[in-house]
Amino acid sequence: MPSHRIRPEPVAAPADGPGPGSAPPAGSSAERPQALLSAARRAFAEKGFDGASMQDLARAAGMSAGNFYRYFRSRDEILSAMVEQELADIGAQIQGVLDSDQPAEALRAMLLHGLEEHGSKGHGLLWAEIEVVAARRPEIAAIASAMEAQVVAQLLAVFARVSGLTRDEAARRYTGHARYLLFLYKGACRAFCTCDRPSNHGGLHEARGLILGAIDRTLAEIAVPPPTAGPPGRPPGRPPGGDPAA
Repeated sequence: MPSHRIRPEPVAAPADGPGPGSAPPAGSSAERPQALLSAARRAFAEKGFDGASMQDLARAAGMSAGNFYRYFRSRDEILSAMVEQELADIGAQIQGVLDSDQPAEALRAMLLHGLEEHGSKGHGLLWAEIEVVAARRPEIAAIASAMEAQVVAQLLAVFARVSGLTRDEAARRYTGHARYLLFLYKGACRAFCTCDRPSNHGGLHEARGLILGAIDRTLAEIAVPPPTAGPPGRPPGRPPGGDPAA
């Protein structure tokens, strides 16, 4: 889990202090960090994680750099807060799936909604940029890896519910399935972010259909009841007695 937390109360500001015309975003002190993270996402998506300076992030939020530093002291801290927020959102959605009478259908709807939501808002490009940075910086790689591990664990909780297996058995059988869905989801989000370009329109409908088919096949495989284990020496599923050759 990321070590940094979103702070409802500001920390000490650097000496430069607030500048003219730098009023913080409207809302309560508890809401401001969320607004700052939204502004930071836009700046990161536009300029890249390495390309966006703290001054750029402050400007995107309508604040002076001094005011911005009262909430977040570095880009790494901002990224940690983004990951924490993302995990909280995913956790709430997964809990809704687990509470559903039809968890497989609920997970499918959640994934499809997320593809549209993240693609239309540019989140896919942001996380693609973060993955590029993670390849060069171990501390960013650790944040991204921790996020993926938690998402995989949450998917496995759903798979256990769908299959009727224990969580340990679901993890043994379906960790690969969970990672596959995560890779598919992340790749599709990145691709859908660029689909507004005229050169990328061709085959979009077909690609969406193929992605949906892959999700459906994966969930259908998980929903198949596991074979019933028979007594030692007899293959699973074979009834006791009778001619084995029959």
